[in-house]
Parts: sequence; C-alpha cells; structure tokens
Amino acid sequence: ISAYKAAGNMLKSLRAGVTLVRDLGMNRANIFTKQAVEQGIFPGPRLLVTGEAIIQTGGHTYWCCREASGADEMHRAVREQVR
Repeated sequence: ISAYKAAGNMLKSLRAGVTLVRDLGMNRANIFTKQAVEQGIFPGPRLLVTGEAIIQTGGHTYWCCREASGADEMHRAVREQVR
C-alpha cells in the first residue's frame, strides 16, 4: 500500500507544480520512492531524502525509526545508512 500511496503523492506533487521534495526521514520508504522516480517506475519530482530517522531508544516514533542509545550506537546507525 505504501508504494501506491507514494506513487499517487508524487503524481499529485508534479501536477501541483512541485519539482523538488525534501523528506527528513521516518522509515526507508523515502529511499525506495526516490529510486522508483529516478528509474522511471513512476513520475515524480526530484527527491532529497535522509533515509531512516535515528532516534534515542524509546524516543518519539520509536516504532517506525532506527533506535540508538549513546554515541557509539548513533555513529553505527549513521555509518550503516551512509553505506
């Protein structure tokens, strides 16, 4: 369902004249949407995405984001996403 919703939202954005969308992250769906637009699977504006949000363990939106406790885990989470 997320893919259909993303495709619809990308098309709505284009029709409204939006040519660039920035997403600050929640889960990995934004990365897959960006790849789909770039590969021409469905039309959409250019996307600048951060990937999965990294939050403190048990923090706000813990159920859909990458949790990390302390500096070492935060560094590891960032390195994994950059990779």
